[in-house]
Amino acid sequence: MEELRNKRIALLGNMNNNHFTLMRYMRDLGLNVDLLLFINEASHFIPECDTWEFNKWTPYIKQTGLSNGYNWMGTLMLLFKRKKIQKTFEPYNIILANGFGPALCYLGRRKLDGFIPYGLGGEFLIKEKKMNLFQVAFFYIRRYFQIKGIRKTGFIATIDSSESNLVNYTKINVLNKIVPLAVCAVYNREPIINTNLFIRKEVLQVLQELKKTKYSLFSHVSHFWKSIRPFEIAPIKCNDILIKAFAEYCKRSTQKSIKLFLVNYGPDLNASKELIAQLGIDSQVHWCPMMERKEIMVILDHVTLGAGEFGGYIWGGTGWEFLSKGI
Repeated sequence: MEELRNKRIALLGNMNNNHFTLMRYMRDLGLNVDLLLFINEASHFIPECDTWEFNKWTPYIKQTGLSNGYNWMGTLMLLFKRKKIQKTFEPYNIILANGFGPALCYLGRRKLDGFIPYGLGGEFLIKEKKMNLFQVAFFYIRRYFQIKGIRKTGFIATIDSSESNLVNYTKINVLNKIVPLAVCAVYNREPIINTNLFIRKEVLQVLQELKKTKYSLFSHVSHFWKSIRPFEIAPIKCNDILIKAFAEYCKRSTQKSIKLFLVNYGPDLNASKELIAQLGIDSQVHWCPMMERKEIMVILDHVTLGAGEFGGYIWGGTGWEFLSKGI
């Protein structure tokens, strides 16, 4: 640890606020760490959504002005911004990255010390099934630089040892770089504050409903159980399993003071609502608005049981959020 105290460390990319989480823990340990954001981070994965103390962390959050690989124009422009990439990484002794980080480090002629992927099988390595000619060309350009960067990376951190996750690393001959480490998903050292002063009215209504409910089963997973994204072989969330199991419990149990709390978002939201109606459990389901993680963490203090994804080898961020609250 002492040898790291004299190093400047960069965490590039912030999917699921994972690197914002890791940055705070590392800062708590006295390390000199900055979070480097892509110019097009998803709006609900920005640090403001994950802390009530944003001003405290602002000095350590930097905007790179670089694309995360999803925007084709911004990504192709990176080919002409090698000096900008080099200048962005120049102050740092150690770089850890997710997303398009390996490709960026390769373009900036900088070795990536650690790749912490958020996607199954690594980002930008899996070709979608339906693509037009332009999309195919764009995919292979990204993939070329991503593979170049991954091959020069010091280590790849993933706890998922399933074949579907490791197959791409095997194909590009980097299996020896795998280190079995989980993603740092949740920062649970936020101060206890009177959140009623800050929290939205819609979220306060959820809190009130939870307090009235003797037993609650809470799931803030997006509804994604019929749709299949082009690069996946099966649905990833499988919310229908939870809904059917809850309906079966309601049928068998004499305990009526229980409610299922679900969140209003996801491509299969309407399908979930139709399934709930068919199963006749509408009165025992409460629909919550979309919430930021800092709001969800307040909600979880009043939850009896939590339910994460049912479609993968391991839980995603929702499961770690439950565990961090002792649910």
